Amino acid sequence: MPKSRTNLLLLCFALSVSFLSAQEFTVKEKMQPLIDAGDLHGFVTLVADKDKILQIDCFGLADVEAKRPMTPDTVFWMASQTKPVTSIAVMMLVDEGKLSLDEPVTTYLPELKDLRVAVPRDGDETALVPVNSPVTLRRLLCHTGGVPFISPMQQRHGIDCLPSNKALTSYVMTPLAQQPGTQFLYSNIGINIAATVVERVSGMPLEDFLEKRLFEPLGMKETSFWPTEEQIDRLAKAYTFNDDKTGFKEIRIWALTYPLQDRTRRFAEAGGGLFSTPNDWVRIYQMLADEGVFQGKRILSEAAVKEIRTDQTGELPASYGLGAAVYGNAYGHGGSHGTDSRLSTKNGRIAMYFIQEAGLPKAGPSRDTFFDTVLPP
Repeated sequence: MPKSRTNLLLLCFALSVSFLSAQEFTVKEKMQPLIDAGDLHGFVTLVADKDKILQIDCFGLADVEAKRPMTPDTVFWMASQTKPVTSIAVMMLVDEGKLSLDEPVTTYLPELKDLRVAVPRDGDETALVPVNSPVTLRRLLCHTGGVPFISPMQQRHGIDCLPSNKALTSYVMTPLAQQPGTQFLYSNIGINIAATVVERVSGMPLEDFLEKRLFEPLGMKETSFWPTEEQIDRLAKAYTFNDDKTGFKEIRIWALTYPLQDRTRRFAEAGGGLFSTPNDWVRIYQMLADEGVFQGKRILSEAAVKEIRTDQTGELPASYGLGAAVYGNAYGHGGSHGTDSRLSTKNGRIAMYFIQEAGLPKAGPSRDTFFDTVLPP
């Protein structure tokens, strides 16, 4: 057979394999009707394994008014998907023997030695009592440290309004809501305290630690607490329905300080501050899917990855690892305004859903449909 004919056949075979692979997950046919019906403005779905992206589907618009479509390089506020990244930073230092998950956090942050627990009394009275069990990094990362969600300062001015040293002072002034280890209480403060430990022990600001130790080794050039002007031009706008439910209206992200690129008034928020793109974010989960290795380079130990994905909450009515929610045969995390990433512990498949919305009724069901389609039960 002539060499040119052989090459042509090989090319056709490669194209056929690519086409079949792209059709393996019937995401488009199940999700497109949501756009056609006007239920959602736009979103991106991604399926990958530890080695490659298997399929990306882009639906609708990132900017309705400008008619800018969703793409694999659309920028999203990852919100609470930042929490697993902070946990990875902690576990890097655990791997190096510089941190212990079960050491009282006061070992690293003595400023917290006078933490108290707010206990309701008769009427409207509240008493402050000492903690009867230590706050540890493990408890902070799995939300059993008894720490409230955010501080009054963050509630008023935004979750990113304080640098870590001033934020720590505000946390000292914020009583615990429960005794440590007794209840699951979802908490940005707890994650931020863990990040402050990373800063104290490493001698580096969190953003520098993540850039040097995680983002650069993973080749992540689009992930940051501060999107650039060019990235803001690619940012997915957040939407809800307009008043008469005939279309969408843009909303501002309540939790953040504007302008988003301002490093003088916005600070790295370990519980929910990162921005990224689908093409970039998948690399974190590819590293986890390969038991801590990315493209031949070890980032985390296998033991650290196992700790992250293992339910740490015991008999409490929650399934949560270290900075990651546990969903039976998968683990990962969602974020405010709708992004969600999950990694199957059954076959290593990664599934990611990216949207920016606030209260669109079909957003949750559409995420469920996507995960049910691509992840094994």
